[in-house]
Amino acid sequence: MLATISITMITVSMLVTSLYHLYLTTGWSSTRSSTSNSGELQGSAFSIITPIKDEPEEVVERYLQLFTKLIESVKISIECIVVADYRDDRAFSSIVTMLSRASPGIVVARRLNGAGGRNGAINDGVKLSLGGCATFIDVDAEPSREAIESMAGCRNVCISWWRVCDKGKSRASKTIAFITEYGSWLYYWAKSMKNLFLFPLGSGTVLKKDLFTSIGGLRADVIQDDIWLGTQLIRRGIHPALATPICVGAPRTLDAFLVQQRRWAYGATDVLRRFWTHIVESPAPIHIKIDAILYIIQPIVAALGGFGLLLSVASALVEVVHLSAHHTVLVALLLLSMILEGTAVARFLKWSRDPFYDAPYIVGRASALTVVLSIDTLPYVVAALVGVRIPYRVTPKMEMEGTVPATVRIAAIAFTASMIMSIARGNAVAAIVAALGAAATVYTAIRLR
Repeated sequence: MLATISITMITVSMLVTSLYHLYLTTGWSSTRSSTSNSGELQGSAFSIITPIKDEPEEVVERYLQLFTKLIESVKISIECIVVADYRDDRAFSSIVTMLSRASPGIVVARRLNGAGGRNGAINDGVKLSLGGCATFIDVDAEPSREAIESMAGCRNVCISWWRVCDKGKSRASKTIAFITEYGSWLYYWAKSMKNLFLFPLGSGTVLKKDLFTSIGGLRADVIQDDIWLGTQLIRRGIHPALATPICVGAPRTLDAFLVQQRRWAYGATDVLRRFWTHIVESPAPIHIKIDAILYIIQPIVAALGGFGLLLSVASALVEVVHLSAHHTVLVALLLLSMILEGTAVARFLKWSRDPFYDAPYIVGRASALTVVLSIDTLPYVVAALVGVRIPYRVTPKMEMEGTVPATVRIAAIAFTASMIMSIARGNAVAAIVAALGAAATVYTAIRLR
């Protein structure tokens, strides 16, 4: 019984995901403009808000150098407001020293109480800004002059989708970069081609200042401010447009990537639980609402597969389930979902034409890491669903020595043992599921460190 539930949950999870991705990559509108909400460059100043908290000095210095060059090269008046949550006087004084070599258009405001965290820092930055339009850009992002000018021409709400600045040299960093760019392409470029609602991004979203103020700024009690902001925009019937992509920094190590994905999974699920009615009550067409819900519900769909994988471990211990016609159909659907996802990925690779991605190897690595994510983020999704607040970490900005997280090592041992036990006992269904989990976790532990 457990094995049957296990393979059913995994199949449903993968099939729903692959069908959604295939839908996003087909039937594109030939008339959709990627900058349909952009107009002429604005006459007033354009404000860039960057929150920082205890960032490495080299990251802040690179930001100051980059934006000094941008301020000098763009055709408009821009201001950069860096809102620093620094309690350490010595650390903050080093930023002030670096600021003396930067453009006068860059201003650093220090916050001592840290109220509201990142969201509070952004709110304070908008209050200090002089421009009629503002964007939030992370300290490790590297927007081009074209991207800044595209954002400055936004008429209402625009989103600069993500490309990865430096993909790194390790298998882990390359795989993480691929997952980041594939997801950004799917949920922003492809969705814009289908005229679907685009959720804001934490880095690269542009809003009119008066609109941001009318919303009340970002809530201090939400982790994923971008997802929450999306529910407020769709509730008001506002449809963000796509601007020129910006170059962002992606996690370089497996541990940093898992830290990021846990926070995203918890934050998105928390917003869904608390604010889903804002989507349902919006004036948007029904297919736009359904797509918006599908977008936010993805961590839950992935967690469904992760829970199914864990059930195979229990099945190996307590039952023997032979392969039946019903299970054969589920396996066939599981294989079909892989083919469908492969079709969507192939379209991305054809569109990207990035020689950096060595297909099919990068696809296999990404698949293994996706399986690991479904297991690793499961506790965070469950916690968000039941309303339990759990601590989370901010994604590290600097590359650290690659290590294998304990959760991955434990999962690799558990799935390998379950597979062997299931084969020995004749539990064919559990053996298939455990083999899937073992292949993904063992490969990730050995090759993606």
